[in-house]
Amino acid sequence: MSYMEDLEDLVKKFLSDEEFTIRNALSYASVGLSKTTGAASEIIGGVGFSGHSYNDERKAFMAEHLGEMLFYWHVLASTVDLAPDEIVQQYIHSYKLKNNLKVDEQVNIAELMKHVKPGARIREKADEEQKRKLSEREFGGRTAEEARKLGKR
Repeated sequence: MSYMEDLEDLVKKFLSDEEFTIRNALSYASVGLSKTTGAASEIIGGVGFSGHSYNDERKAFMAEHLGEMLFYWHVLASTVDLAPDEIVQQYIHSYKLKNNLKVDEQVNIAELMKHVKPGARIREKADEEQKRKLSEREFGGRTAEEARKLGKR
């Protein structure tokens, strides 16, 4: 039995509890997914931004949180009657359409994730802000464009 089959069995047992309605299963799983994603983000932030080392303890916490995320995600998928394989196939198909790829063309994970570069957008905005401030300092509180317009008068 694969780990996905084990997970499917666990989710089925979990959802077979008579107390779970679709409504509270969705609520439970979505809140659980948000909570454990936040906990994993704290670890990532500590390593990425606060200089903490990525050691065996943090790796164990990440494995635990990623497992919980997978469980909650699977509960959400099962509750809305979608198979995990269907979700992945739908995502890949829509990704290919959005990125003008042939539907039958193979896509590797690096291609799927190329737009998810940690901090890339933050750095771009910071660079733009830094350029703007530098420009304002050089041109007496004005942007370079404003200074050019004033110079043409």
